[in-house]
Amino acid sequence: MRAPALYREASILIVSANEEKWKQLLGGYGYECTTTIHNTDMLAELPSDFCPDLLLLDIGKRWTEHTVWLSCIYSYYPNEYIPVIMAGEEKDERYCLQALDEGVRDLIHMPIRERDAMLRIRNALEIRWLNRAVQAQKRELEIRTHKMYKSQYELVRLLGNAAEYRDNDTGLHVTRMSRYTSCLGAAAGLPAIECELLLQASSLHDIGKIGIPDSILLKKGMLTEEEWKIMQTHTIIGARILGGSSYRLLQLAEIIALTHHEKWDGSGYPNQLKEDEIPLVGQLTAISDVFDALTSDRPYKKAWTVQEARAEIIQGSGTHFNPDLVTLFVDTFDELVSIKEQYNECLVTKLASV
Repeated sequence: MRAPALYREASILIVSANEEKWKQLLGGYGYECTTTIHNTDMLAELPSDFCPDLLLLDIGKRWTEHTVWLSCIYSYYPNEYIPVIMAGEEKDERYCLQALDEGVRDLIHMPIRERDAMLRIRNALEIRWLNRAVQAQKRELEIRTHKMYKSQYELVRLLGNAAEYRDNDTGLHVTRMSRYTSCLGAAAGLPAIECELLLQASSLHDIGKIGIPDSILLKKGMLTEEEWKIMQTHTIIGARILGGSSYRLLQLAEIIALTHHEKWDGSGYPNQLKEDEIPLVGQLTAISDVFDALTSDRPYKKAWTVQEARAEIIQGSGTHFNPDLVTLFVDTFDELVSIKEQYNECLVTKLASV
């Protein structure tokens, strides 16, 4: 019963004082890639690129030493599944069960029965190969998933810019505002993956503006009461555009689109939500949106300085904004200013004219 061709190149690490016995036995069945060591210190002497496919522990009567070897193997190869087969003279069922419970894959009792031992070795290598195949598929899936999310994020970014281009030539409001929101989310203790989703989802906060007439959206003067009511509907339009998705990203985007103009005291729109009735992502986006709106040129006003905008947001604590989030805004102010400087309208315009 020779080793299957797939396993003949398997690297078997043998811990034994009987090196020749094991090499002769394994070689007779087609396993030629064997390395023998005698103690844990010799692990450090192995080549840096060496990784065994199987650890064969021949520890004789020293049955309890397997725990030391398991610990060493897990330490040297933390990201690999390496099956361990223990060969020894102990036949006490308690020790056998303990070894299996602690991570030993299989047992070979002395004296060796060749066919039995070779079947156990082959089965352990089969599990090793299956594990490697699963890990390879997992890596491929991760790569494909990353590409899918990257495409999804790019589409979301383009949709956000498409809406913003209707009333902002550079579209940098979306870029800055979404980064402000993600930054505040991190300061609020949201997990990194949630902050990444927030970065993307908040870029669609004004997607509903595509349903607002240009005569209102681009008007340079003050809006009439009727025009203002129409402008407010961009929140509802945006939520309807994004609604019904099973994707977390678009679910967050829907919530943000609907609630980013709600105010802490209940005087916002469209539903006059107040305090914690307003979802956290809507509250975070509200501060970011206002900060960028205040510090940007608009058809109806000139940009405020960042210090003027900071004072205005502090003034809105407890009325427009959640006081706790205003504190976070103040704490992260320097980081927010750095984002603004990195995505500066004037800088982009100047570079574009070069």
